[in-house]
Amino acid sequence: MCTTADDLEYLLSLVQSDLPALDGIASNETGAVVAAGSGSESGTPQTDIDNAVETDERVPDPTQWRLEVELFTGGELDVEHLDVGPLEVTDFVGETLTTILEEMESRPDENGETTGSRGGDGRPEQQPNLSVDEQQLLSTYLWILSELEEREQLAAVLEDVYIERSEFYRQYIDVLRADGQDERAHEVVEDGLEEFPHSVDVHQLAAEFYRGRDDERYREMLRTLFVRFEDWDAYDDLRSASSAEEWESISHGLRTQLGRIDPDRLIELYVREDDLEAAFEKVLESDDLEMLRRYREPVAEVDPEAYFEAYRDLPEPSLAADTGRDHYRTVIEHLRDIEDLGFDKELAPLIEHLREKHSNRPAFLDELETAGY
Repeated sequence: MCTTADDLEYLLSLVQSDLPALDGIASNETGAVVAAGSGSESGTPQTDIDNAVETDERVPDPTQWRLEVELFTGGELDVEHLDVGPLEVTDFVGETLTTILEEMESRPDENGETTGSRGGDGRPEQQPNLSVDEQQLLSTYLWILSELEEREQLAAVLEDVYIERSEFYRQYIDVLRADGQDERAHEVVEDGLEEFPHSVDVHQLAAEFYRGRDDERYREMLRTLFVRFEDWDAYDDLRSASSAEEWESISHGLRTQLGRIDPDRLIELYVREDDLEAAFEKVLESDDLEMLRRYREPVAEVDPEAYFEAYRDLPEPSLAADTGRDHYRTVIEHLRDIEDLGFDKELAPLIEHLREKHSNRPAFLDELETAGY
C-alpha cells in the first residue's frame, strides 16, 4: 500500500518508535524516541516486562504478553500462572517460531562462549538477541530502508543483526556484493555457514557466492548440498565443475560416504549414473521387498531370474513378520510385480505354497481371492 516516498517515510516514523536499541539504528532522533517509549505506556508496558517470567534471554518466550488465564477460562476459574518457568515451546505458536528457534540455536565453544559472540574477525563482539516480535518489526524496517534506497543505513543495521536470522544474513550479503565489498561479504558468508548449519538456503547462497571465486570451496559447498540436503541439482553442478580426474576421486568418495549413511540414495545414484549392475547388486543385498518393488523397472532386466528369486524368497518372511489386511495387500502387490516380470508359471506354485502355509489366515486368503489369485 506504500507506493510513494512520503508513504514510506510515514511508515518509517511509525516503525522507528518500537525498534530495538541497535548501534546501527541509534540516530539522535530514533534514540530519543526509543528512550521515551521505553518509559511510557506502550504495547508492552514496562511493568509487564519487569514481571515477565525469567528465561533464557536468547530464546523468545511466547508466554510473555500473550497467554493469559482469562483466554482459557473466561476469567471464571481461579488458575495461577505456572510458577516453574516458561513452557517448553517447539511448535507452540507455529512455523515462524520453530524456524527462528532453529536459526537462533547457539552452540558453546571450548570457552563456554556462544557462536554468536566472537570477536577479532570484523564482527561485533556482542550481538543483540532479538525477540520474535523485534525480528518481525526489524524486517519491516529494513524493507523500508531498501525501498527508500538508504543503503548506508541499511548496511549499518544489517551489520548488527545478520546472524539473528537467515533473512537478514542473505540481505546483508546482497548489500555488500552490490557495494563491491567482496572481502567483507566473504566473512559474512562463512559466519552464516557456522550460524545456520542446517539451512539449505544458506548453503545454496554460499555456493553461489563461491562460484567463479573459489573453485575448491564452491565444490565443497555443492558436495555438502548433495550429501546433507539431498540436492541432486548440486550433484549435477558438482560433476560439471570438476575435471575428469577430479570427478573420479569425488565420485568414489560420494559413493563410499552414501554407502555408510544412506544406502537408498546410493542406489538412486547408481540408477542416475546408469550403473545398473551396481544398483542391482545393492537392491538384492537389501533383502527388502519394498526396495525390490521400487527399483524393479530400472534394474530387474540386469538378471530377471535372480530378481524373481529374491521376490520369491521374501514374501514368506514378510508374512511371518506382520498381519493385517494392509500388510497382506502389500504382499499381493509384490506378487503382481512377479507376474509383470513374466514369471507366470513360477508364480502359480508360489501362491499355492503361500496359501497352504498360511491357511490359518482367512483375511490373507480372502485378499488373494479378491486379487484373482
